[in-house]
Amino acid sequence: MNKRISYFFILVIAFIFNQAQDLMFTNTQQSLVYLNPSFSGSNGYMRNQSSFRNQWPSGSFNSYLNSFDGYIKSIKGGVSLTALRDVQGRNTFVNNTISFAYAQYFGFMKDQFQIIPSIQFNFGQNKYTPNSIDPYGVILRRYGGIQINQDYAISKAYVDLSSGILLKYKNSFFGASFANLLQPNISLVGIYHLPVRTTIHASTNIKSFHQSTTNLFASFTTQNNHPTFQAKILMTVPGKISYGLGYQFINSYVYYNDAISANDYINFFVGLPMKKFTFMYSYTIAPFSDFAFKATAHELSLSFNFRKNSNEKVNSNLEN
Repeated sequence: MNKRISYFFILVIAFIFNQAQDLMFTNTQQSLVYLNPSFSGSNGYMRNQSSFRNQWPSGSFNSYLNSFDGYIKSIKGGVSLTALRDVQGRNTFVNNTISFAYAQYFGFMKDQFQIIPSIQFNFGQNKYTPNSIDPYGVILRRYGGIQINQDYAISKAYVDLSSGILLKYKNSFFGASFANLLQPNISLVGIYHLPVRTTIHASTNIKSFHQSTTNLFASFTTQNNHPTFQAKILMTVPGKISYGLGYQFINSYVYYNDAISANDYINFFVGLPMKKFTFMYSYTIAPFSDFAFKATAHELSLSFNFRKNSNEKVNSNLEN
């Protein structure tokens, strides 16, 4: 009877705070497959992209992402293998996800225009481990948070599907991705089905003086009726420097001492774009929020590009 009552209150809390937002990376150019699985193989050969995100540096959220993708010329297809680790609440709650994606390339107008659909298979595990700092912790903090009154470790595995579509014309992209299509139950206690996440994004590259390039990017994401908008501009001088400025609007509840996350964020970018690799750092702050000191984020990204043609132009397309 007591167990049933406990599950009831868990479900009530989950309903009240049912304002979901999956993890989002600011450096979208360095986390392309996470943005849209249709980017698998988009650089024409092989690529590895890694990102580390420290959101709210007090220790609430630390996220690690690595994607390796490649293009198979004989079948005009791209494949990718992605590993994601999302650590919440000082290691009390951890999500590990392994994803495999396939993207098919259809070219028109001598491949100047391409249509690229994709499918992604996801295998995830959520694990709760109490510690001395937080012996009775909170799980699913990104989705409002559920208090869990258990002093022993528990875990849950699940499978899911994602898909994407990408339209490319010369140096411009327009795409959409759809995550959590199976809406699996990811809660360690009770029931919480992962809401579908839809992202629409567009970007274009404008060549300017001295071989430099200006990248314009915008995206709109909605999940469980809570929208997120992101826009940014990046300037790149190949072999020297990348720098830029961005804006984010996020409408969501994130569990942190009963505080609601700020809505308006400013992103600052600086990086080093070299021939074989690109390093990028971003700093995010919410200047108009009472919780600005909590809502900061740091993100480090590193991309390695492996291409057959060594004479290929460097950074001719910032998406790759």
